[in-house]
Amino acid sequence: MISPKLVEVGQHLNIQVLTYADIQSIEGSQGHFKVKVRKRARSVDLERCTGCGTCVESCPVIYQPVVPAPSSHPDNGV
Repeated sequence: MISPKLVEVGQHLNIQVLTYADIQSIEGSQGHFKVKVRKRARSVDLERCTGCGTCVESCPVIYQPVVPAPSSHPDNGV
């Protein structure tokens, strides 16, 4: 399920959504900035992907999402 905000961002003309990538640096100010991104290697051709999930079923890697521990940051209320 895709959230409405992600759909909205994906349709914005000035935003390019890059999945499986890491932000290396951000420079500049609000509205005038550059982001350096490192794309990771993929084994799925995104141009041919239909979202069927076959690759997930046949992938030998078991993905375990990492959930960060609760923070003691003042904004967290902890």
